[in-house]
Amino acid sequence: MKSASTKFREIAAFPQVVSRLCYTAKTPDYNKAEKWAKEAIDRAPDISYIADTLGQVHKRRLLKKGKGPEEIIRLADEAFTAFEDVEKKADNEEPLQNDTEGTASIADTFNNRGLFGFLQVAKITFEKLRDKTHKDSLIQKRIMEVEAKFEFFEWYLTYSKPNETTLEPDYFWKDVALCYEHYTTEAAADSTSFPGLLDCLNQGLFGSRGKRAGFQEEKKSGFDLEEIQLELKNDYENNVDDVQVAERYILSNIILCNRMPDSPQLASVEEIQTIILRFLATERSHRSPEFYLLVLLLWLFPEEQPPVLQDEDDEEVEQAPTDGQPGQLPLDLGSGPDLRQYVTFMEEAYERSGYAKYLRSRYLLPLFFLGEGSGLSKWIHKSQLDAIVEQTVNAELAGENNPTDSEKTRRIENMWRNGDVWQVPEIQNILRPVREEDIKELVCAGWWKENVEPEDPTLSATLIYLGFNIKGPDPFIVRVPHVNND
Repeated sequence: MKSASTKFREIAAFPQVVSRLCYTAKTPDYNKAEKWAKEAIDRAPDISYIADTLGQVHKRRLLKKGKGPEEIIRLADEAFTAFEDVEKKADNEEPLQNDTEGTASIADTFNNRGLFGFLQVAKITFEKLRDKTHKDSLIQKRIMEVEAKFEFFEWYLTYSKPNETTLEPDYFWKDVALCYEHYTTEAAADSTSFPGLLDCLNQGLFGSRGKRAGFQEEKKSGFDLEEIQLELKNDYENNVDDVQVAERYILSNIILCNRMPDSPQLASVEEIQTIILRFLATERSHRSPEFYLLVLLLWLFPEEQPPVLQDEDDEEVEQAPTDGQPGQLPLDLGSGPDLRQYVTFMEEAYERSGYAKYLRSRYLLPLFFLGEGSGLSKWIHKSQLDAIVEQTVNAELAGENNPTDSEKTRRIENMWRNGDVWQVPEIQNILRPVREEDIKELVCAGWWKENVEPEDPTLSATLIYLGFNIKGPDPFIVRVPHVNND
């Protein structure tokens, strides 16, 4: 590899491999590893994956050789700087088309190694420092960066995974969560952010990243969720103009309804619609993907036809009381143009927020499915499906001798990949298929025609289960045998 590096002086991959061999050897040479990593960077100064090797060298040296607070902090600072450089370069990389030989560019996916490597270094440094004074100084210096990167991975892992059948390695969330806890003294599982609330119902080996990471914390019970909902309600009442606080309070009701549909604390659909309406009166087309997710969950397939909101270009917006609530702004999300408009707003917000950039080439996880209930109960959190699938797999494996967790996970992955989940009776019983009578409304949403033409003669032999991911509607099309009524 050294000879190849000398002969092919334009290729960065050769010195990069030499560097990796140096720092992973049985007797590592970190100085040589650093030299070769820097040589690789000189040859490809803008590629984040090349820059990552230098960060890995510094991280490994910190982990294996750092002794005494001064040396630990010095080695940590070198590693922090290297991973910050990786993050900056990854941020500047744009998705590229395939080259002339058909090889996909490395920029087709966002390189998260700079962000993750930074958190790993922060965790290692905290754990190696013994003196409280040095730890406090480290926390004060790095806490804002740790919190920001934790928030990134919280939504990154809640909204997506590498592909439809692959999960992040188990250690991934463990390192992120432990680092966050070291620096904030708060458990990641207690987060009540929007993605934190979405994740709190996940359970089981496959559904819960906390369990895969080896954490033993119990998922929030209904009573915990009632307490959270009450806290978020009080927070909203004290910050009625904060749209993010409003989003979290509204979501807490949907999450609570999934766990305790009869809870007396649940707000009515009309009450939380009123909250959304206040924010729709301004900046209609400039909200977050999370905001439009809530809008569509609250008004798609309404039990009653909602009133009409005039276009933004109109000079006056009519004030029309609804359900005895004075001053509530009306809204039309049931008619064709507006429903299509809000789906478009959500797609545009997905691009504008940066999610499209950071989640590119990743599988967007379905967050909710349309169920058979009404009001808030008609939206089924994906965790309910995961729990049913895991119970099904457990029953299948009951007769086998000591099935491993990996075998269990593989069976669950296969059920999702093969579409077998849609044939499970318990899942069929809680989901509402989108059928022919819903076509008109779904055409208005703008995505239906791209997936199933209403004129399709096989429509009667097709079921569509409607899900939502952070980008918008996510239909799951299930082919079923045509039934001849004759």
